Amino acid sequence: MNDGFARLEASVRAAARRRVPPVALARFRDGALAWTPPIAIEALRRLRREWEFVAGDWPQETGWESAGVVSSYRAALTSISAAMTPTGPLGVPLEPLPGSPPEREDPAAHNLALTFGYVLARAAGGRRALSILDWGGGLGAYQLLARALLPETELEYHCKELPAVVAAGRAAMPAVTFHTDDGCLEREYDLVVVSSSLQYERDWPALLERLARATGRFLFVARLPVTPSGRPFLIRQHPARYGYATTYTGWVLTRESLVERAVRAGLSLEREFLADPGFTVPRAPGPVESRSYLFTCAS
Repeated sequence: MNDGFARLEASVRAAARRRVPPVALARFRDGALAWTPPIAIEALRRLRREWEFVAGDWPQETGWESAGVVSSYRAALTSISAAMTPTGPLGVPLEPLPGSPPEREDPAAHNLALTFGYVLARAAGGRRALSILDWGGGLGAYQLLARALLPETELEYHCKELPAVVAAGRAAMPAVTFHTDDGCLEREYDLVVVSSSLQYERDWPALLERLARATGRFLFVARLPVTPSGRPFLIRQHPARYGYATTYTGWVLTRESLVERAVRAGLSLEREFLADPGFTVPRAPGPVESRSYLFTCAS
């Protein structure tokens, strides 16, 4: 059924390129939709719509345990490695679109890289060695970025992930120590990174507290969806354009709720950063912004 929709969409686009009059194009579209079952139309709309508001409780779904996530991570890591050069810009997207050529001049990615460079410099503090825990860090792409940003610093890089991702990561990134359980939280690190992953934890305040206990100095919460609407809410993502054949639900928090919980966990906010471009989710209580936050141990 999806193949039929793809052919229909390709036909409409081809007609548009041939400059078919708008009235004729509308008739063609309406005629095609007339014989398409309503349930199939709604399924197509869901595939085309990346974000949706979740009005109820946390839904049951495969989420990040989908098999397609690992294969997409592998392809992304290959693209990231190819894009990084010794002297070139670091505008390298850490989630490149499947099939796209290696990119190193993406402004949003460049902003993220320089933000991470600031965080690394603060955490290193002139030291020759730096220990890092990357919670939910995929195959360890941030390690490549850290190595490029601080080439003279010895990195002890740890990554906590799901078992299937860890198996792929150990094969692809031998310089990274991968963990499948919370045993990695039983020691302290100079820097704990949780990038685009805190929001996928149903009990995010409990996770934030555990991560705070594992850092001796800094906690970097990166690429977190936040809203100025006044209250947190849930959204679901359909990440088909990244090659992930799955859906996953996550929080859109408020800055106040994050900072309040961080203070309770013994942290203080050092600096806030702009991250990815914001977006609007249909029927959500408010707009969604992407921010990063660097916290330090208060004691």
